Amino acid sequence: MYISNKYSKPDTIVVGKNDIVTIKIDSSRNITTHFLRADNSIANFEKELFEISESDSIKERDKFIDSLAATFFRIDYTASPLELEGDFDKLVLFPVIINREKIKSDEAGLHTLISSIINRYQYYVKNFENKSHHLPEKLRQIILYKSQNDLFQNLSEINSYIHSEEIKKIQGSELFINKSLTDNNFGKPILRNFIAQNILKEKQPDRSRSRDYRDYFQAFNDCSKFFDSTLSKYARFVCFEEMSSYGESMINMNLAFQYFEKTYRDTVLNSILKKKYLFDLAKYNQEANNVYLVNYQNKLYTLDDVLIRLKGKVIYIDFWASWCGPCRQAMPYSRKLSFDFADDDFAVVYLSLDEDRDKWHRAAQIEGIDLLTNNYLIVNTKKSTFLNGISLKEIPRYILFNRKGNIIHQDAPGPSSTELRKLIYQNL
Repeated sequence: MYISNKYSKPDTIVVGKNDIVTIKIDSSRNITTHFLRADNSIANFEKELFEISESDSIKERDKFIDSLAATFFRIDYTASPLELEGDFDKLVLFPVIINREKIKSDEAGLHTLISSIINRYQYYVKNFENKSHHLPEKLRQIILYKSQNDLFQNLSEINSYIHSEEIKKIQGSELFINKSLTDNNFGKPILRNFIAQNILKEKQPDRSRSRDYRDYFQAFNDCSKFFDSTLSKYARFVCFEEMSSYGESMINMNLAFQYFEKTYRDTVLNSILKKKYLFDLAKYNQEANNVYLVNYQNKLYTLDDVLIRLKGKVIYIDFWASWCGPCRQAMPYSRKLSFDFADDDFAVVYLSLDEDRDKWHRAAQIEGIDLLTNNYLIVNTKKSTFLNGISLKEIPRYILFNRKGNIIHQDAPGPSSTELRKLIYQNL
């Protein structure tokens, strides 16, 4: 079980069958966990794991690695950190002081650092395997995969400072890239890194896209050059997430899905992709004559359907997305509008521009709008004549309709403004 919020250090805990876990959040929003174990074997296992991590041999290795690493780079904890918040976590970043002259001149020292980190991992794994024969195989495998992932992430962080070809080769070696990735709970970030480092090609800037566009559609097509058929399938599955994140066109994503569905005939993965990226509604992506929407139950509607159903009400449309901070910061005010005008002919309609159905779902749940009838995901954002006609290029964006279903303000004030309330009162 992985536990995280914005105010506590993330933690992974092992839970056994019939265990009772109590999770408490104090006034400072710190999380503590308490167990009532049904079986002491896990508690004994955690004790053994702790003893391995705190053994003199591991501590000596860690001390050597830390002292050697500090000659190449060190984190400056005296400086002001950069703090970034997500929905469930908080990232605190301190600046790193990098000794670039040392990195250039001491190739042997860098090799020793990298080798020591690998040796430390191998020593830990060997000790764990010797002491964990009594554990269920699935649990043993999860711990080994987690240790492998910890090593991979540690190497990635170091390589962001020193840019080592040796680390790049290690991360692309059979130590990490092997058939076990398909069963590895932590395999996705490893595979994603390999794709980024070895398969993605440099591309001339495309001015029609954001500057950080990366061509995962081409990487999808090239996966078979680097992996066998089993890993190619998994790698291509990962590419779908990246295509969505980097704004790949739905035409290309649909082409990729058609190839994936036909080539692998994996009913489970195909079902996941269809649901997540709405490939079963692909024909509506290119429709221009309306705004096509899906609700939480994946039922298809049009904006016209919604306006007709709500005719006779003043309608306030909130265009938003999971990745839009200002949109989500304003949502408590739009929910309050719904509450304040609950006895009047007024409705708020939430239309998300997300391209990933799961991200829309999670954000809607967090913002408390997931159970609302008027909460939809737009299917054809880029092609809709109506959305292009109102120049929907930036969000948050709001539109106000009168009770006859006519637009009275196509760039309406935000939900916290008194001006908006005046407009609503005037049109009720």
